[in-house]
Amino acid sequence: MEFGAPRMCTLQAWLNGTNATSELQAAIDECGDLPEGGVVVVSLGLTLHTASLWLRSNLTLRVEGTLVGTATGRGNKTDPANTNATDAPMVYTRRESTMRWAHAGLLNGGRCVRLKDPLVGWGDCAEWTKLENVVVEGGGILDANAKGWFSDKQDDFDEKTRPIMLDLLWVRGLTIRDLRIIRPGYWTVHPCFCDNVRVENNSIVTSGGNTDGVDPDSTWNVYIAGNILSTGDDCIALKSGRDWSGRMVNISTRNVMIENNTFLKGYSGVAIGSETSAWIEDIVVRNARFDTAEYAIKIKSARGRGGGARNVTLRNLQGIAEDTFPRPCFDEM
Repeated sequence: MEFGAPRMCTLQAWLNGTNATSELQAAIDECGDLPEGGVVVVSLGLTLHTASLWLRSNLTLRVEGTLVGTATGRGNKTDPANTNATDAPMVYTRRESTMRWAHAGLLNGGRCVRLKDPLVGWGDCAEWTKLENVVVEGGGILDANAKGWFSDKQDDFDEKTRPIMLDLLWVRGLTIRDLRIIRPGYWTVHPCFCDNVRVENNSIVTSGGNTDGVDPDSTWNVYIAGNILSTGDDCIALKSGRDWSGRMVNISTRNVMIENNTFLKGYSGVAIGSETSAWIEDIVVRNARFDTAEYAIKIKSARGRGGGARNVTLRNLQGIAEDTFPRPCFDEM
Protein backbone atom coordinates (compact mmCIF):
# COMPACT_ATOMS: atom_id res chain seq x y z
CA MET A 1 0.00 0.00 0.00
CA GLU A 2 1.32 3.44 -0.94
CA PHE A 3 0.75 6.49 1.19
CA GLY A 4 0.88 10.16 0.24
CA ALA A 5 3.36 12.79 1.36
CA PRO A 6 3.69 13.40 5.11
CA ARG A 7 1.27 15.94 6.57
CA MET A 8 2.96 19.22 7.53
CA CYS A 9 1.99 21.15 10.67
CA THR A 10 3.91 24.43 10.95
CA LEU A 11 3.66 26.62 14.05
CA GLN A 12 2.73 30.19 13.15
CA ALA A 13 5.05 33.17 13.53
CA TRP A 14 2.62 35.08 15.77
CA LEU A 15 3.29 32.50 18.50
CA ASN A 16 6.90 33.68 18.85
CA GLY A 17 7.78 34.30 22.51
CA THR A 18 4.49 32.93 23.86
CA ASN A 19 3.45 29.86 25.80
CA ALA A 20 2.45 27.65 22.88
CA THR A 21 1.82 24.40 24.75
CA SER A 22 -1.71 23.91 23.46
CA GLU A 23 -0.75 24.79 19.87
CA LEU A 24 2.26 22.45 19.93
CA GLN A 25 0.29 19.55 21.38
CA ALA A 26 -2.53 20.15 18.89
CA ALA A 27 -0.04 20.06 16.02
CA ILE A 28 1.49 16.84 17.35
CA ASP A 29 -1.95 15.28 17.70
CA GLU A 30 -2.95 16.38 14.19
CA CYS A 31 0.23 15.20 12.46
CA GLY A 32 0.89 12.11 14.59
CA ASP A 33 -0.31 8.52 14.18
CA LEU A 34 -0.86 8.92 10.43
CA PRO A 35 0.14 6.07 8.10
CA GLU A 36 1.80 8.56 5.76
CA GLY A 37 3.61 10.25 8.65
CA GLY A 38 3.57 13.84 9.79
CA VAL A 39 6.03 16.67 10.44
CA VAL A 40 5.60 19.37 13.09
CA VAL A 41 7.82 22.37 12.30
CA VAL A 42 9.13 25.01 14.70
CA SER A 43 10.68 27.34 12.15
CA LEU A 44 14.05 29.07 12.36
CA GLY A 45 13.83 32.26 14.41
CA LEU A 46 10.79 31.08 16.37
CA THR A 47 11.03 30.68 20.16
CA LEU A 48 8.14 28.81 21.75
CA HIS A 49 7.62 28.21 25.46
CA THR A 50 5.97 24.95 26.40
CA ALA A 51 4.96 22.65 29.22
CA SER A 52 5.24 18.87 28.88
CA LEU A 53 4.39 17.47 25.43
CA TRP A 54 3.45 13.92 24.43
CA LEU A 55 4.73 12.67 21.10
CA ARG A 56 2.93 10.28 18.74
CA SER A 57 3.88 7.56 16.27
CA ASN A 58 5.02 8.24 12.70
CA LEU A 59 5.98 11.78 13.70
CA THR A 60 8.91 14.08 13.04
CA LEU A 61 9.26 17.06 15.38
CA ARG A 62 11.52 19.43 13.43
CA VAL A 63 12.86 22.12 15.73
CA GLU A 64 14.71 24.69 13.64
CA GLY A 65 14.07 27.44 16.20
CA THR A 66 13.91 27.04 19.99
CA LEU A 67 11.65 25.22 22.44
CA VAL A 68 11.91 26.46 26.04
CA GLY A 69 10.38 24.57 28.96
CA THR A 70 8.02 26.34 31.36
CA ALA A 71 8.10 23.84 34.25
CA THR A 72 8.75 25.93 37.33
CA GLY A 73 10.36 23.41 39.59
CA ARG A 74 10.90 22.61 43.19
CA GLY A 75 8.38 21.80 45.82
CA ASN A 76 8.39 22.81 49.46
CA LYS A 77 8.29 21.23 52.91
CA THR A 78 4.58 20.47 52.70
CA ASP A 79 4.74 19.18 49.09
CA PRO A 80 8.38 18.24 48.39
CA ALA A 81 7.51 16.55 45.09
CA ASN A 82 5.56 19.58 43.82
CA THR A 83 2.76 17.17 42.90
CA ASN A 84 0.42 19.95 41.77
CA ALA A 85 2.71 21.21 39.00
CA THR A 86 0.55 21.45 35.88
CA ASP A 87 3.33 22.20 33.41
CA ALA A 88 5.13 18.95 34.32
CA PRO A 89 2.41 16.69 35.76
CA MET A 90 3.15 13.61 37.83
CA VAL A 91 3.21 10.44 35.70
CA TYR A 92 4.03 6.79 36.30
CA THR A 93 7.46 6.32 34.73
CA ARG A 94 10.99 5.10 35.43
CA ARG A 95 13.52 7.01 37.51
CA GLU A 96 17.03 5.70 38.12
CA SER A 97 15.80 2.38 36.65
CA THR A 98 13.00 2.04 39.21
CA MET A 99 9.30 2.30 38.37
CA ARG A 100 7.75 5.19 40.28
CA TRP A 101 5.80 8.44 40.07
CA ALA A 102 7.70 11.52 38.90
CA HIS A 103 7.27 14.65 36.82
CA ALA A 104 6.78 14.38 33.06
CA GLY A 105 9.58 15.59 30.82
CA LEU A 106 9.67 18.31 28.22
CA LEU A 107 9.11 15.66 25.51
CA ASN A 108 7.53 12.33 26.44
CA GLY A 109 7.01 9.00 24.70
CA GLY A 110 4.81 6.14 25.88
CA ARG A 111 2.47 6.86 28.76
CA CYS A 112 0.75 4.70 31.36
CA VAL A 113 -2.98 5.00 30.69
CA ARG A 114 -4.30 2.42 33.16
CA LEU A 115 -2.94 1.27 36.50
CA LYS A 116 -3.30 -2.23 37.89
CA ASP A 117 -5.84 -2.94 40.60
CA PRO A 118 -4.59 -3.86 43.10
CA LEU A 119 -1.22 -2.18 42.72
CA VAL A 120 1.68 -4.62 42.85
CA GLY A 121 4.50 -2.29 43.82
CA TRP A 122 7.02 -2.81 40.99
CA GLY A 123 5.01 -2.74 37.75
CA ASP A 124 1.79 -0.89 38.51
CA CYS A 125 0.90 -0.03 34.91
CA ALA A 126 -1.60 -2.35 33.23
CA GLU A 127 -1.62 -0.54 29.87
CA TRP A 128 0.97 1.65 28.13
CA THR A 129 0.70 3.67 24.97
CA LYS A 130 3.59 2.56 22.75
CA LEU A 131 5.04 4.53 19.86
CA GLU A 132 6.81 3.78 16.58
CA ASN A 133 8.91 5.87 14.22
CA VAL A 134 9.60 9.07 16.15
CA VAL A 135 12.19 11.64 15.03
CA VAL A 136 13.23 14.82 16.84
CA GLU A 137 15.60 16.90 14.71
CA GLY A 138 16.07 20.23 13.01
CA GLY A 139 19.26 22.04 14.01
CA GLY A 140 17.56 24.13 16.69
CA ILE A 141 17.59 24.29 20.49
CA LEU A 142 15.75 22.29 23.12
CA ASP A 143 16.05 24.19 26.41
CA ALA A 144 14.39 22.65 29.47
CA ASN A 145 15.04 25.87 31.42
CA ALA A 146 15.11 23.70 34.52
CA LYS A 147 17.25 25.57 37.03
CA GLY A 148 14.17 25.89 39.25
CA TRP A 149 14.22 22.13 39.87
CA PHE A 150 17.41 22.39 41.90
CA SER A 151 17.20 23.33 45.56
CA ASP A 152 19.87 24.19 48.10
CA LYS A 153 17.58 22.83 50.82
CA GLN A 154 17.43 19.07 50.42
CA ASP A 155 14.50 18.64 52.80
CA ASP A 156 12.42 21.02 50.68
CA PHE A 157 12.46 18.82 47.59
CA ASP A 158 12.14 15.21 46.48
CA GLU A 159 14.95 15.21 43.92
CA LYS A 160 13.97 11.86 42.37
CA THR A 161 10.76 13.39 41.01
CA ARG A 162 12.59 15.97 38.89
CA PRO A 163 11.62 15.70 35.21
CA ILE A 164 13.87 13.89 32.75
CA MET A 165 14.11 16.24 29.78
CA LEU A 166 13.41 13.79 26.93
CA ASP A 167 11.64 10.96 28.77
CA LEU A 168 11.01 8.60 25.87
CA LEU A 169 9.49 5.32 27.03
CA TRP A 170 8.29 2.52 24.75
CA VAL A 171 9.37 3.79 21.33
CA ARG A 172 10.34 1.43 18.51
CA GLY A 173 12.34 3.42 16.01
CA LEU A 174 13.57 6.61 17.75
CA THR A 175 15.97 9.22 16.35
CA ILE A 176 17.31 12.32 18.12
CA ARG A 177 19.68 14.28 15.87
CA ASP A 178 21.21 17.64 14.96
CA LEU A 179 20.05 19.53 18.06
CA ARG A 180 21.49 21.61 20.87
CA ILE A 181 19.98 20.22 24.07
CA ILE A 182 20.52 22.22 27.26
CA ARG A 183 19.55 22.89 30.90
CA PRO A 184 17.74 19.72 31.98
CA GLY A 185 16.50 19.25 35.54
CA TYR A 186 17.62 15.62 35.62
CA TRP A 187 18.79 13.17 32.94
CA THR A 188 18.70 14.64 29.46
CA VAL A 189 17.94 11.98 26.80
CA HIS A 190 16.32 8.84 28.26
CA PRO A 191 15.25 6.12 25.82
CA CYS A 192 13.65 3.50 28.06
CA PHE A 193 12.07 0.19 26.96
CA CYS A 194 12.95 1.24 23.41
CA ASP A 195 14.27 -0.60 20.36
CA ASN A 196 16.23 0.79 17.41
CA VAL A 197 17.45 4.10 18.81
CA ARG A 198 19.78 6.63 17.17
CA VAL A 199 21.21 9.67 18.98
CA GLU A 200 23.41 11.50 16.48
CA ASN A 201 25.21 14.81 15.99
CA ASN A 202 23.80 16.63 19.00
CA SER A 203 25.40 19.12 21.38
CA ILE A 204 24.31 18.28 24.93
CA VAL A 205 25.23 20.75 27.68
CA THR A 206 24.12 20.30 31.30
CA SER A 207 25.09 21.25 34.85
CA GLY A 208 23.95 20.10 38.27
CA GLY A 209 23.57 16.75 39.97
CA ASN A 210 22.19 13.79 37.99
CA THR A 211 22.20 15.71 34.71
CA ASP A 212 23.48 12.81 32.60
CA GLY A 213 23.61 13.30 28.84
CA VAL A 214 22.24 10.10 27.26
CA ASP A 215 20.87 7.20 29.33
CA PRO A 216 19.70 4.14 27.36
CA ASP A 217 17.70 2.18 29.93
CA SER A 218 16.49 -1.38 29.26
CA THR A 219 16.81 -0.57 25.57
CA TRP A 220 18.05 -2.59 22.57
CA ASN A 221 19.89 -1.73 19.37
CA VAL A 222 21.25 1.72 20.16
CA TYR A 223 23.57 3.90 18.06
CA ILE A 224 25.11 6.99 19.73
CA ALA A 225 27.48 8.86 17.43
CA GLY A 226 28.90 12.25 16.56
CA ASN A 227 27.70 14.00 19.71
CA ILE A 228 29.51 16.63 21.78
CA LEU A 229 28.74 16.25 25.48
CA SER A 230 29.51 18.48 28.46
CA THR A 231 27.54 17.38 31.50
CA GLY A 232 27.17 17.71 35.25
CA ASP A 233 27.24 13.92 35.67
CA ASP A 234 27.83 10.94 33.34
CA CYS A 235 27.92 11.94 29.68
CA ILE A 236 26.53 8.57 28.59
CA ALA A 237 25.24 5.99 31.07
CA LEU A 238 23.87 2.55 30.21
CA LYS A 239 21.27 1.10 32.58
CA SER A 240 19.01 -1.96 32.83
CA GLY A 241 17.08 -1.79 36.09
CA ARG A 242 17.73 -1.26 39.76
CA ASP A 243 17.47 -3.93 42.46
CA TRP A 244 14.11 -5.70 42.89
CA SER A 245 12.28 -3.42 40.43
CA GLY A 246 14.86 -4.02 37.72
CA ARG A 247 14.91 -7.76 38.28
CA MET A 248 11.12 -8.01 38.08
CA VAL A 249 10.87 -5.93 34.88
CA ASN A 250 13.91 -7.87 33.58
CA ILE A 251 14.62 -6.05 30.30
CA SER A 252 18.31 -5.80 29.44
CA THR A 253 20.20 -3.11 27.59
CA ARG A 254 21.98 -4.71 24.65
CA ASN A 255 23.64 -4.14 21.31
CA VAL A 256 24.89 -0.58 21.84
CA MET A 257 27.41 1.15 19.56
CA ILE A 258 28.98 4.37 20.88
CA GLU A 259 31.40 5.95 18.42
CA ASN A 260 32.93 9.23 17.28
CA ASN A 261 31.70 11.22 20.27
CA THR A 262 33.55 14.05 22.03
CA PHE A 263 33.32 14.21 25.83
CA LEU A 264 34.23 17.71 27.00
CA LYS A 265 33.23 17.45 30.65
CA GLY A 266 31.52 14.99 32.94
CA TYR A 267 31.90 12.62 35.86
CA SER A 268 32.26 9.69 33.45
CA GLY A 269 32.55 9.72 29.70
CA VAL A 270 30.75 6.39 29.38
CA ALA A 271 29.34 4.71 32.49
CA ILE A 272 27.99 1.17 32.50
CA GLY A 273 25.67 0.90 35.50
CA SER A 274 25.25 1.20 38.31
CA GLU A 275 21.72 0.04 37.46
CA THR A 276 22.69 -3.39 36.07
CA SER A 277 19.98 -5.73 37.37
CA ALA A 278 18.76 -7.06 33.98
CA TRP A 279 22.25 -7.09 32.39
CA ILE A 280 24.03 -4.69 30.05
CA GLU A 281 25.65 -6.58 27.18
CA ASP A 282 27.18 -6.41 23.72
CA ILE A 283 28.57 -2.88 24.05
CA VAL A 284 31.15 -1.22 21.80
CA VAL A 285 32.79 2.13 22.61
CA ARG A 286 35.25 3.33 19.99
CA ASN A 287 36.87 6.37 18.40
CA ALA A 288 36.13 8.62 21.39
CA ARG A 289 37.79 11.83 22.52
CA PHE A 290 37.77 12.51 26.28
CA ASP A 291 38.68 15.92 27.75
CA THR A 292 38.68 16.36 31.56
CA ALA A 293 36.22 13.60 32.42
CA GLU A 294 36.97 12.20 35.87
CA TYR A 295 36.67 8.71 34.38
CA ALA A 296 36.74 7.93 30.67
CA ILE A 297 35.02 4.56 31.17
CA LYS A 298 33.43 3.42 34.41
CA ILE A 299 31.69 0.10 35.08
CA LYS A 300 29.80 0.19 38.36
CA SER A 301 27.19 -1.71 40.34
CA ALA A 302 26.22 -2.29 43.96
CA ARG A 303 25.97 -5.14 46.42
CA GLY A 304 22.80 -7.17 45.84
CA ARG A 305 21.85 -5.39 42.63
CA GLY A 306 22.20 -8.44 40.38
CA GLY A 307 22.93 -8.74 36.69
CA GLY A 308 26.10 -7.06 35.47
CA ALA A 309 27.90 -6.24 32.24
CA ARG A 310 29.36 -8.57 29.60
CA ASN A 311 30.80 -8.45 26.09
CA VAL A 312 32.13 -4.90 26.38
CA THR A 313 34.63 -3.74 23.72
CA LEU A 314 36.70 -0.55 24.03
CA ARG A 315 38.78 0.65 21.08
CA ASN A 316 40.71 3.80 20.15
CA LEU A 317 39.92 5.97 23.16
CA GLN A 318 41.93 9.18 23.29
CA GLY A 319 42.25 12.28 25.43
CA ILE A 320 42.58 13.28 29.05
CA ALA A 321 40.85 11.66 32.00
CA GLU A 322 41.78 11.51 35.66
CA ASP A 323 41.36 7.73 35.72
CA THR A 324 40.64 5.82 32.52
CA PHE A 325 40.47 2.35 34.07
CA PRO A 326 39.92 2.70 37.83
CA ARG A 327 40.68 -0.17 40.14
CA PRO A 328 37.76 -2.53 40.80
CA CYS A 329 35.76 -1.56 43.88
CA PHE A 330 35.25 -5.07 45.21
CA ASP A 331 34.07 -3.76 48.55
CA GLU A 332 31.11 -2.12 46.76
CA MET A 333 30.04 -5.12 44.67
